[in-house]
Order: sequence, then structure tokens, then C-alpha cells
Amino acid sequence: MNYKEILFFLGKSLTLKSCPERIEEVKQTIESDVVDWESFVWVTSNQMMIPAVYLQYKWANLLKYLPQDLVEYLESIYQLNYDRNSAIIKQTHKLIKILNKGNLQPVFLKGVANLLNGLYDDIGERMIGDI
Repeated sequence: MNYKEILFFLGKSLTLKSCPERIEEVKQTIESDVVDWESFVWVTSNQMMIPAVYLQYKWANLLKYLPQDLVEYLESIYQLNYDRNSAIIKQTHKLIKILNKGNLQPVFLKGVANLLNGLYDDIGERMIGDI
């Protein structure tokens, strides 16, 4: 797979829950052994999508078709991200309390705002860098 094909496959992989008709197609691509998993991980990592891909494959019951070391890697990155986001949410709530004591109402944007508003089914799905 070249870069463009990996991006296209990544796009399909990220939409399994919203487009379950793609599950069989993604499964066939995985089973066809055409995916360069090192390149896939590199692209997915650079796009900060590893946790999201992991959750999509888990939801679609596709993890069993992936190489075991890849599953372990995806799961470990997801877990690290989940733990980090949990810590960020706790820090954010502490920050809100401190600011509220001074009659300040913080406005959070982007990743943290989406986590606080419950946009994601799983807080480990979105990779964020800071509050």
C-alpha cells in the first residue's frame, strides 16, 4: 500500500461504527495481507488516530484478524491515552473550581471541551495535548 491507499484504508477504518457496511471490506483488506502495518501505524500515529482506530476495530470485532503484536501496541497506546485523558479531565475540574472561586467562568475549546461535553463514547478515543 502506498501513502494514499493507507489514508483511504484509514478513513474506512475510522468509519466502521457509523458505516457498518464497511466492516466486511476492511476485514477482507486485512485478510488479503496487502496492508503494510508499519506504514499504517506510522501514518495513523502521525494523524493521532491510533486510539480511534483501536476502538473502531474493537467495536467491529476485527482485532482478531490483526497481528497480535499490533493489537498489543494499539491497545497500549489506547490505554495510555485513556489514562492521560482521565488525568486531564480531573485537572480541568480542579482548574474550574479554582477559577470559579474568583468568579471566573472558563471556556474550554477543542479537545478538552469535547471531552467535558461527552462528545466521545470513550474518553480514550481522542488524543489531546493540553488543557
